[in-house]
Amino acid sequence: MALSGHEIGARIVQARGDRRQQDVAKAARISVPQLSRYEHGHMPKLPVLDRIARATNVSINWLVTGEGAMRGPEGPREVVLQPIASREAAQVLRGQATQYRAIPILQARAAAGQPADITPEILEGDVAVIFRQWGDETSFCFRIRGDSMEPKFHDGDIIGVQRWRRSPVELVNKYVALWLEEPPEHRGLTVKLLQRFPDGTYIGTPLNPARHNPPVPLGKAFDGVQLFKVAWWWGRQE
Repeated sequence: MALSGHEIGARIVQARGDRRQQDVAKAARISVPQLSRYEHGHMPKLPVLDRIARATNVSINWLVTGEGAMRGPEGPREVVLQPIASREAAQVLRGQATQYRAIPILQARAAAGQPADITPEILEGDVAVIFRQWGDETSFCFRIRGDSMEPKFHDGDIIGVQRWRRSPVELVNKYVALWLEEPPEHRGLTVKLLQRFPDGTYIGTPLNPARHNPPVPLGKAFDGVQLFKVAWWWGRQE
C-alpha cells in the first residue's frame, strides 16, 4: 500500500468542503500556496497532515490512508495518539516518516482492578504515534477492563506505557501499569496509582471509591513486579 499525493490531495479538498483555502490554511498554520499545492498532489509531511486534519475536523487516519471514518463522533482530538484501521495502514505510516512509530496493542485487556493475565501476548493491532512526542522500543498499548480507575480511566480506554528503569520515586502519585509475577493467582497486568509510605514501602491503589478492589502491595524493591509508566491514553480524556 503506497501513499498517493493526489489521493491525499483529493481528500484534503473533500475535508475542506465549502471553507475558503485562506481559512483552512490559517487554522493549519500553512500558507495558501502550500495548501493549494497539497490539494493538487504535492505530498505534505505527516505533521502538516496532522494540522490539516485538525483544521478540517477529520481523522488523520482517513486523511492519510482513506481508511476508517472520515469524522469521529467527538470532532477533532487534542491528542497525538490516533487509532489505525489496519496493521497494513500502520506499516505504511511506519515506512513513510520517522516521526511516526507503530506501537502494538495487546489483545488482552489490563484490569483496572484484579490483574489480567496477558500471556500469550496476541496483538489486536497497531496505533500510530508521533515518535518524538511518545513511544520507544519498550512501548506497548492495551485496553482498560473494568471501572476501578474511574474517573481517570474508563473501560475500553487504550493505555500506552513504557518500561520504567529509573527510581520508582519519580512515579509516586502518578499512574502506572504493573506486571505482577507473584502470587500466581494474581499474575498479570493491572493499572494503579503509585503511592509511597514514609518507610519507603510502595503500593498501587485504585481510584474508584465505589469499588472495593484492594491495593497492590509492592514492598520496597518491587520484587516480582515489572513497572511501566503510563505515558498516554486514548479515550475520554480530560
